[in-house]
Amino acid sequence: MDRKENIRNAYRLTGSNNFYDGMITCSTVSGKAVCRLVWDMGKEECGEYLNKAFTGVPEDFAGKLLEVPVGTGILTMPLYQTLPRADITCLDYSPDMMGQAREKAERMGLQNVQFRQGDVGALPYEDSSFDIVLSLNGFHAFPDKEAAYRETFRVLKPGGTFCGCFYVSGECRRTDRLIKKLYEPMKFFTPPYETVQSLKVRLEGMYADVQLGNVKSIAWFVCKKVKYAKKWRKDTMSEKITLSGVPETMLQTVYARAKETKMRGAITDNKAVEIIDRLDYDFSMADKDAAMLSGVIARTIVLDKLVKTYLAGHGGAVVVNIACGLDTRCYRMSGYAPPDGRQPRRQTVSAAYKENAGALLLRIRQHGGPLQVPRRGEKSVSRRSFPCF
Repeated sequence: MDRKENIRNAYRLTGSNNFYDGMITCSTVSGKAVCRLVWDMGKEECGEYLNKAFTGVPEDFAGKLLEVPVGTGILTMPLYQTLPRADITCLDYSPDMMGQAREKAERMGLQNVQFRQGDVGALPYEDSSFDIVLSLNGFHAFPDKEAAYRETFRVLKPGGTFCGCFYVSGECRRTDRLIKKLYEPMKFFTPPYETVQSLKVRLEGMYADVQLGNVKSIAWFVCKKVKYAKKWRKDTMSEKITLSGVPETMLQTVYARAKETKMRGAITDNKAVEIIDRLDYDFSMADKDAAMLSGVIARTIVLDKLVKTYLAGHGGAVVVNIACGLDTRCYRMSGYAPPDGRQPRRQTVSAAYKENAGALLLRIRQHGGPLQVPRRGEKSVSRRSFPCF
């Protein structure tokens, strides 16, 4: 008997016949009506996305698994009956939902499943605690989705699997409309929602080996948590680093820009991505500091705009970035041409760090070679006839 058949047989042992369970499994008359009306799906399509999400859980799995949220357990208790050697933890914010899941587990005689009430935005577990984090139909309901993404990533072991499914907008107008008109007022769903594309960008920015697809308005995904350096080919050099204090803070600002580039795209900093991808470093603490990440991006957007505005009115300007740390603004500006009416024949950018001051000097020139930065002991760069920002 194959795995799917084992799970189907186990469903009969759950003893559930309530409306929610019938809807989520598309197994009752009322449930089938809701699936067709809201989701434009039948039972086979509901099973398709669920089976895709379950591919992240090996048939012989014997490690530690966290499911969040567990809901009533109707989707996963039958799966867990096929995993007798696994150590399974089920968490949900709702005591009522979790109580129904516990009843199903007891009815099925599951001895390897434990339950805990908690918030996905503040998981009560140590870093790297689980081999698999499974999340079915939860992220569209979480009020703080950013915290949920950070926390599920944090408690997952390096090399572990994050898998699941949830609603994504933009695939079916009727579904999107009914979600907004019915499910949001009832607090079943909480905006904002991912699209298939935004979810792809987000997961690829956080994980490796991302498998993702969708069945109508439900996206499924299976991905691996690895350190940045492991994403690179074997012939790509990586460097193991350990930092604290000011150097760590400087690196975290680069990480913030790299993460934003890969996930939401409010800025584009490919040099930051290149730097971070070459480092073997644990950025889980930076992921916890949402204020720091947001602050770095806000500051980057504002300062980039100020520099571009100044350069637009001062052709051939010299930009001096004092105490720049690991700022990569010179690379973000490398393709920028001030709209002064004279298109340059070529545009070059040069950047260097002064050893004694950590200053990055950038010059965007319309003609000629790069700006030369003085070495220690030499005279400072003369302003010449160039305006200075």
